[in-house]
Amino acid sequence: IEGTAGWQACEGLCWFEFERLVRVYYRTMPLRMRLRLSRTLTTIVVAAVVVVAVGLAAAREEGADDEHRSNSRMFGSRLARRVAVVTGGNKGIGFEIVKQLAAQPDVHTILTARSMERGRAACDNLRKAGIEVGFHALDIANDSSIAHFRDWIQKEHGGLDILCNNAGIAFKNADPTPFKDQADTTFKTNYWGTAALCD
Repeated sequence: IEGTAGWQACEGLCWFEFERLVRVYYRTMPLRMRLRLSRTLTTIVVAAVVVVAVGLAAAREEGADDEHRSNSRMFGSRLARRVAVVTGGNKGIGFEIVKQLAAQPDVHTILTARSMERGRAACDNLRKAGIEVGFHALDIANDSSIAHFRDWIQKEHGGLDILCNNAGIAFKNADPTPFKDQADTTFKTNYWGTAALCD
């Protein structure tokens, strides 16, 4: 296959076939294996978040400041500081990522969370520690919420420079929710929600 269009078509077919095989295989898996797969996916998400955080630090050390100043000259409406968005930043790993990003003098960090109440409470806790961050409600499993956030970030900040896809969901082993519903919710949030936000 030659050309960009050809490669894109090939990639689309590969993903379609991969998704079909996953769905067929998933339905035939024993319950124990499904639970194990769910825990594995959660571990992968957490590992990806750690890799992103390490990559941000490395990029900063390698001269990300110079690149940002160049971008700022090209887009005069953008803030002088880079804009970082952390999904699911009100607790756990996401909360710690927000703290680390907000500690950088050239980064304006925006904490997002599904719950307005919990998100603002997290921001208040950071402010008490002398850390200033922005906040906006965002549910990555909700297309309307994503669209609203996209419009807001574009209007208020001219876009973003750093996106940390931390938001995710994982059911506990003892959760009584039927496994099919657990799987649907997990994939909708951890995969499709993240993909929709990136788009």
